[in-house]
Amino acid sequence: MRITCPACQWTVFEIMELCPNCGASLPAPEGTASVQQPSRSMDTARRILRACEGMRGMPKIHIAPDISEKRMRNAREHFGIPAEEEVFLLYDDTFFGSNKLGLAITSWGIRWKNIEQVPTRRQSLSWEELTRTPFKIDGHGLYFQKDVVVNMSGLGVALWRERFLEMLIQLGFVPSP
Repeated sequence: MRITCPACQWTVFEIMELCPNCGASLPAPEGTASVQQPSRSMDTARRILRACEGMRGMPKIHIAPDISEKRMRNAREHFGIPAEEEVFLLYDDTFFGSNKLGLAITSWGIRWKNIEQVPTRRQSLSWEELTRTPFKIDGHGLYFQKDVVVNMSGLGVALWRERFLEMLIQLGFVPSP
């Protein structure tokens, strides 16, 4: 399924309400009344939240249910997170704490928005993709492929990087050899 964003011309290969590149509303694909999100069992949601808890207390990390309404609204708008998608963790990569840049771990997978100087071919990966796409951490980047990168300043701090890596492995991400 291919949808082209009417605002920025970004090609989206999955059914979404908002463009992960610019946040604009996407047209519904022909023959669909609304966006259907994959259902996740309560056990899966608990497992994701339990893995995210290891990051509690780390700088720039916000974990449900302790995510402010304003922060959640900014993240949904800038990361392209549909309203029906549950958000478990937000990483805020902004200087003033607006959460317009960073990463979200959701019921669907992960979604992110980088600074303009860090290009990436995609801004979201589903749980299915994440469990079969090896990742590596290099400097301040979380790389899933050569051109699919999440910029995270927190990765420059050893304890932060260690806890983040542990969380990713608990979530089923596969480290590169």
